Amino acid sequence: MTVELDRLRSLASVIGAAEDQLAVARWTLRETAVARARTKDWSGTEQ
Repeated sequence: MTVELDRLRSLASVIGAAEDQLAVARWTLRETAVARARTKDWSGTEQ
């Protein structure tokens, strides 16, 4: 039972780390989209 619990805790830790990385990736994509939108004029062309 202890080995199974250790494996579950390890898996939970890996999943938590993956969720953290996903949150960072989402934030980065959002910030990139905002920055790109700010560099375009109303016609949609890059300035």
